[in-house]
Amino acid sequence: MILTAAVFLTALGFVTFVVGNLLGYQEIALIGGVLIFGVGFAVSVDGVSVESGEVKTEVDNSTIEVEHQYQQMNTPDSLPVGLLVMLVGGTLSLRALNEFA
Repeated sequence: MILTAAVFLTALGFVTFVVGNLLGYQEIALIGGVLIFGVGFAVSVDGVSVESGEVKTEVDNSTIEVEHQYQQMNTPDSLPVGLLVMLVGGTLSLRALNEFA
């Protein structure tokens, strides 16, 4: 997963969770928790990629194709980022589900 997309979706999940909790809509808060959990799952499966450059090729006189290149971001083995984000998302989801009971 691309780093900027992961950060944006995680922030969107947190905002959705907080707004749902503050307004008393636990269903909305649950959506935020599940969104964060999904980002964590995607990061744990694919890792995190950052844009390392781009290659421009000229097709004809008026058209240029741009191909973005991505590089895997190295995280320490002792810090599984995807698992930590999944745990946060799961905890927030369970907190939202707890309000239904």
